[in-house]
Amino acid sequence: REILENQANLDLFQQGVDDLIIDNDRVAGVITQMGLRIRSRKVVLTTGTFLGGKIHIGLENSAGGRAGDQPSIALAQRLRALPFRVDRLKTGTPPRIDARSVDFSVMQEQAGDTPLPVMSFLGQESEHPQQVNCYITATSEQCHEIIRGGLDRSPMYTGII
Repeated sequence: REILENQANLDLFQQGVDDLIIDNDRVAGVITQMGLRIRSRKVVLTTGTFLGGKIHIGLENSAGGRAGDQPSIALAQRLRALPFRVDRLKTGTPPRIDARSVDFSVMQEQAGDTPLPVMSFLGQESEHPQQVNCYITATSEQCHEIIRGGLDRSPMYTGII
């Protein structure tokens, strides 16, 4: 971010995009959620999982992004109206547990990757967040019975997702 903010001849503006400006079958800019029209010779959309985002919690689902962020519904509808294919990207967040309630001494520790993974050719190991080890454990037949008993309430198994 710091590199971008200090880049010569580059202006940064952060705002959600609801629509595209189309001239002669070409994307010529964007219209922001505030209605600001920004024209450009090139437009790059980096929507991630927010494009038509939907959150599933149990059997309930609603439009949304991670951590209460707003989804990009209007842009998804606009892209679908144009000759663009819009698919869903299922990410899935596992249940969270309180580490203070876990006996790590009975688990097998699994260290992070070495060397540290860098997610961009511009990235550096020094920018990588501190890794947290994973721990491998096993379940019991009783645990499997509990899981099987609740599959009828799982979005993955009911066809909701």
